[in-house]
Amino acid sequence: MAGRWFRALIAAGVVAFVGGVVTFLVLRPDGGADDASDFAALGLAVFIVGLLVFAIRVCAQNYRVNRHLQAVASSKAAALSTFRRLVSSVEEGEVRSAVALALAQAVFATEETGLVDSAGDHVTLVERAVVPRLGGGGAS
Repeated sequence: MAGRWFRALIAAGVVAFVGGVVTFLVLRPDGGADDASDFAALGLAVFIVGLLVFAIRVCAQNYRVNRHLQAVASSKAAALSTFRRLVSSVEEGEVRSAVALALAQAVFATEETGLVDSAGDHVTLVERAVVPRLGGGGAS
């Protein structure tokens, strides 16, 4: 599934680039005119390019999420495939319980793969740019 989103991301990038160029060429104002229709055309062009960039963001985020889910699933599958062998290879009861507990935690624990950062997914670009500057400006 991640491969499909990666191909969609590539296609969205190409469409956004070509669509942006075509949009600004088609909606380009006539030489030197400063009337309201030129500003409306510029606003429409910015809106269209914004939609194309949003499509790129959606594809990129879905690609990252699917890569994260693939990594988590393969890690859990590896833990489950070795569970029975590792638990049955230990003779002592306490050690067997500790091994079973560690393997169960590997299967059911939430893993950090580095592909998805849950802390920053809802933060806007403005907040990322402005908040660090506000914190640094108050200290001086």
